[in-house]
Amino acid sequence: MDRDKLKQYQEFCEKHRYIYAVQGSKHNYTAASAADRMRAVADNHEVAISLGENYREKMVVFDDILEIADDAEKLSFFYVDDDIDVASKALGEYFHVMPFYPVKAAQNCGEIQRTGVDKALGVIKIADYYHEPIEHTIAFGDGPNDIEILRAVHVGVCMANGTEETKQAADMVTDAVDNDGLYKAMKRLNLI
Repeated sequence: MDRDKLKQYQEFCEKHRYIYAVQGSKHNYTAASAADRMRAVADNHEVAISLGENYREKMVVFDDILEIADDAEKLSFFYVDDDIDVASKALGEYFHVMPFYPVKAAQNCGEIQRTGVDKALGVIKIADYYHEPIEHTIAFGDGPNDIEILRAVHVGVCMANGTEETKQAADMVTDAVDNDGLYKAMKRLNLI
């Protein structure tokens, strides 16, 4: 990501006292100023499942976001007082801000990515790289950040715990992840 834009993200989050994180290919990161609050977020069992196993223990703390700029892939913020539109307007056209629901009760959480770079683009590039037609692709999702990929692949599957908008974008809805939803969908699709 552009280093100036990452710095803009950090300055915005610091100014608004956001709990924020950076997902990288090597580590998950959080700012020193938000580390204690991020650990509390990660202590919530449902959020921890969403963030990934042992997120809290694997979290690397930074002072300046530029220290980790080369590894930054996805930006997130959690439980902010503002509506996410505030972040969207402030961060400009370079970033695309979308809601993120680590738990059903969560509000005002968001994921931030570069505009035009999403999961749909990723699956199209991977299929192209392996010379596979898009008709050979399947994706699973449950949130607003999955809508593009569910529409791009041949079969988009939404989990039962997904948002209504995400379910509408999918070709089929399966059970929730914690109720063997992936397994059930793969059986239904004759993949296993």
